[in-house]
Amino acid sequence: MDTNIELKIARNKSIPITEVLYLQASENYTIFNLMANQKTIAAITLKHYENILSDKGFIRPNRSFIIRTDFIQSINFHSKTIILKDTQIIQVSRKKFPLLLPIFRDIDSNNNKIGI
Repeated sequence: MDTNIELKIARNKSIPITEVLYLQASENYTIFNLMANQKTIAAITLKHYENILSDKGFIRPNRSFIIRTDFIQSINFHSKTIILKDTQIIQVSRKKFPLLLPIFRDIDSNNNKIGI
């Protein structure tokens, strides 16, 4: 992951990409869940950040979340859920699951993070 990239969240505020664990949609806002259990909010939609983060180690498993792949603790293929290192469980949409399957398999082969 490129450590020099920063995400602009307001006119005068940005966050280093390395601090971001996952993003969560809240209507037309995005909630950033950061390291050290910190949160911040941006008046920008999740779609905007998806375009920026899709090739930087982040995935969008459903309409409400963008997740940093190295923050994934395990993936349950049977229930189509992702368990994050903070124990939050995120459902993968039926539409996205087949598209993310190669990424999940890659995570499994590289990091042994997948539990079935």
